[in-house]
Amino acid sequence: IAAVKAVDIEAGKIKRISGKLFSDCTGHGFIGLWSGADTVMEPKGRMGMSNMWMWENQPQPVAFAEQPWMLPFQEKDFPYPRVRDGFGHAEWFWESGYDAHPIRDLETTRDLNLFAAYSSWNSIKNHGAYAERDKNKHNNAELTWLAYIGGPRETLQLLGDVVMSGKDIIGKTEFNDATLLTTWPIDLHYPLEKYKNTIPGKPFIARAEQGKGLNKYVGYPIPYRLLYSRNVPNLFMAGRNISVNRDALGSIRVMKTIGMMGVTAGRAAALATARDCMPRDIYTKHLDEAKSLWKLPGSARYENVGEMMKSLPNSPGTPSL
Repeated sequence: IAAVKAVDIEAGKIKRISGKLFSDCTGHGFIGLWSGADTVMEPKGRMGMSNMWMWENQPQPVAFAEQPWMLPFQEKDFPYPRVRDGFGHAEWFWESGYDAHPIRDLETTRDLNLFAAYSSWNSIKNHGAYAERDKNKHNNAELTWLAYIGGPRETLQLLGDVVMSGKDIIGKTEFNDATLLTTWPIDLHYPLEKYKNTIPGKPFIARAEQGKGLNKYVGYPIPYRLLYSRNVPNLFMAGRNISVNRDALGSIRVMKTIGMMGVTAGRAAALATARDCMPRDIYTKHLDEAKSLWKLPGSARYENVGEMMKSLPNSPGTPSL
């Protein structure tokens, strides 16, 4: 990869970003996909995308304008949003897009989620659905937030030198390039049968199926070789698009884990810059140095790569950068 073009959405301009090393942290695997990286995508039955929403009671009645495009749901058609601390919250399981294409159809999936949310809220506000759940029968309830940017879970996987599986996690396969820990259990989502046909062919409520869990206080160390492409030599990756199979994705896809991937790949990229090498060379030639970097506290910050290299014990040939 010589450069990446990106859209500055505030200025409405296209920027060309050139460099020696790149990292695909898009989740969808866009950079890898467009640069010819080896990928794999489940043909259907993927985990979907959620657009969550919230409501709360106000001191006075609040109206909600019914629209002709809203479906007249009944209580049997959708679950009641969970109420916590005075807020009603339609949580992660308001999810759709399982068989839709995770890139081409993403806006359609988003629209389905919004359609389902507004139709459900209209049924609560204007048609008495779940009226017994609220002392004012939702007359004072106001829709206060709806996430118009969705949270996708699964698109495709960019393939590295290792493709980690769920069996690796459960069986505690040992890798010599172990890095950050994944601590979430294998957690896969499917349409919830009870509401599967509320909108025929377009389920929007999910269930979670969790396999054997992990000890969250111990976790499982994932290998570095998941974090670079096996055929695009200067491409790192971090996030839910890394080199895992679908079962393993159910564990590694959560936010704090993928955030640590960014730190891990970023430090490997800094070392690759210092050593003038490619991502794979970190594993084959500079793994001990990389491990020293990965052990540094998360708060470690340096003005430049040269200062970072000085922090490593017995680092040979610290460059002047």
